[in-house]
Amino acid sequence: PDEGAIAHFYNEQLQTSFSYRNIRGTLQHWTKEEFEEDATFKDYNVDSHSTVLGRGSLVYTRAIEALQRWQEFKLDWVSIYPENVPVQEGSTVIIVARSFGIHTMSACKITYTINEQTETTSRFGFAYETLETHVASGEERFLIEWNHQTDTVTFEILAFSKP
Repeated sequence: PDEGAIAHFYNEQLQTSFSYRNIRGTLQHWTKEEFEEDATFKDYNVDSHSTVLGRGSLVYTRAIEALQRWQEFKLDWVSIYPENVPVQEGSTVIIVARSFGIHTMSACKITYTINEQTETTSRFGFAYETLETHVASGEERFLIEWNHQTDTVTFEILAFSKP
């Protein structure tokens, strides 16, 4: 779709409702195992992926900056609209994806952000929830975590969804 069509779709989504009831589920459950133990989420597919980005404060700071610029969506087959939407509660974002020559647009809204520091851990991230026009129904959390004891910085995606 051209930018005008995406902008029109975006404006239509600003007042759209969430596509499911379990809002902020990733704030209540931090691991895939916690979801699997909760009968409320028995009909959802739960995915969790994490990777070590490196070590130290510079890696942590750069990872936060990348997340705030939506770098995880700057791929050949997927993009975000608007490109510079702020990572803050209430922001609406459109995920534009291409697969096998077909383009889809799916709407999400950020429902919470994380910016925590303790003696042992620093965390930064956010979660968005699917809106009614999204191809799936659920939530996805993106989290950067710096373990001060091991000096390790990780990036984690935790999601639950159903078609």
